[in-house]
Amino acid sequence: MAELFIKQANLYAVARPNYPKELFKLIASKTPKRNLAWDVGTRSGQAAAS
Repeated sequence: MAELFIKQANLYAVARPNYPKELFKLIASKTPKRNLAWDVGTRSGQAAAS
């Protein structure tokens, strides 16, 4: 059943913009403590995987 979604998932991944590494560096520079995680609704998880 999962194979039914592979094509759509691939199309979504191609069409979805990537986030620049500089954005994550900027966010990290504003958060000096790294002992907690904050889930801000990353939806597909692409930003979470970065």
